[in-house]
Amino acid sequence: MANIIARGSDFLIFVESGEEGSKTYKAIGGQTNAEISDDSDQRETTNKLDRHGASYDYGRERWSVSVDLKRVDEKDPDDKIVKFEELEDWKKQCHKPTIVGAWVTKEGAVDSTRRMYRGQVLIKLSSSFPDGEDASGSLSLQGIGILEPINPKG
Repeated sequence: MANIIARGSDFLIFVESGEEGSKTYKAIGGQTNAEISDDSDQRETTNKLDRHGASYDYGRERWSVSVDLKRVDEKDPDDKIVKFEELEDWKKQCHKPTIVGAWVTKEGAVDSTRRMYRGQVLIKLSSSFPDGEDASGSLSLQGIGILEPINPKG
């Protein structure tokens, strides 16, 4: 039996907008790498009758997303992506976008036949402008509430 290995370049972070039934997804432009970190606090549940070691349970959920990217020039006419400057504006406006981490089809569309992850986030940005090289950036998204897994359709 052969294993099929999932390629990281086939997974992107999108910004979701619209109402249920008519949602649209715009990829964050220039992504080169994405990481989702889903972690929970651990609560000790040991009581005085537990004599064989400590007991633990899951606590509050914490999650975040990091995205490395090459900055797309703000003059680029592609309006199907979210540019770095738009993210900067949202941060200044204290906007909390809903993002979706999703596998993509060969055409670059969200692949709803595979598990996706959705949640609302706060934005943190950094940029690098090396002489003679591509401008790059780092996007950190701090999750608000739960990271919702969305099971495949079809």
